[in-house]
Amino acid sequence: MAELDYAYVAEFAKVEGGTLSAIGASYTAVQADSLPTTHVFACAGRVRLAAGEEPAEIRVRIVAPGKDYELVATGIVDPESGTEYDNKVAGVFAFTNSIPLRVEGLYEVFVEINGEEVRRLAFEVRVSQS
Repeated sequence: MAELDYAYVAEFAKVEGGTLSAIGASYTAVQADSLPTTHVFACAGRVRLAAGEEPAEIRVRIVAPGKDYELVATGIVDPESGTEYDNKVAGVFAFTNSIPLRVEGLYEVFVEINGEEVRRLAFEVRVSQS
């Protein structure tokens, strides 16, 4: 059964050669000069699968404060592309996109594997006081 090893939010993340690269990872707050604005957002992580297991579907949902909107990104972690160790395979994922920030408050990020919510991440958006 696929398991989430770890996940984080970042300003940018990508998968290259089976490894993750990230910039500005694991933040919990975003300071905006004014709202509405846009923010370059990434969610990345690693999934462990049993050797020979079917590919795992990854779904990342971003929910704005007050459920103003919800954005969804989906992808597949294929054990064939991962590195095998101890009868397991590690596969990585990364989603990067520009998202709208319309209001201050807590933006929640939910990571799902094969339809099951496995992690909740969040970051607070605040307007800078000049």
